[in-house]
Amino acid sequence: RTGDDATIKAAVSRAKKAGIAHWMARLASEGAVRVGVQGIRVGSVAIVGVPAEPFAEIGVEVKRRSPAEHTLFCGYSNGLTGYVPTAEAFEEGGYETGATPYNADAARGMTEACVRVADRLWKD
Repeated sequence: RTGDDATIKAAVSRAKKAGIAHWMARLASEGAVRVGVQGIRVGSVAIVGVPAEPFAEIGVEVKRRSPAEHTLFCGYSNGLTGYVPTAEAFEEGGYETGATPYNADAARGMTEACVRVADRLWKD
C-alpha cells in the first residue's frame, strides 16, 4: 500500500507467478492431466481446440495430418491446463518446460488425440 508504482507492479508480478506455480503443482499432483479435445466441422473446415497452451509444432502437425481442406487449431479453448511443450523443448529446457504439469510425451499424445478428433469429423 505504501510502495511506488514499480514496487507494487513487481509485487503483483511475483504474486501472479506464485499463484500460477501453485495451480500447476496442484494440477500435476493429481496424476495424469486429462485434457478434452473439441472438434467442429463447418463445411470443408475443421476447427480443433484444446484447453492448453500448446507449442506451435503441435498445431502444425495436426493441420498437416487433418483430412480437412482447411484446419484451424486453437489453444486456450474451454479452459487452460498449462503449456504443452514438445519433447525437444524438454531436452532444451526453459521456462515452459519448468512451468508445465505435462511430461515430455504430452505433445505426441495431444497431437494424436487432435488428429483422431479431426478424422472423426469426416467419418460421422
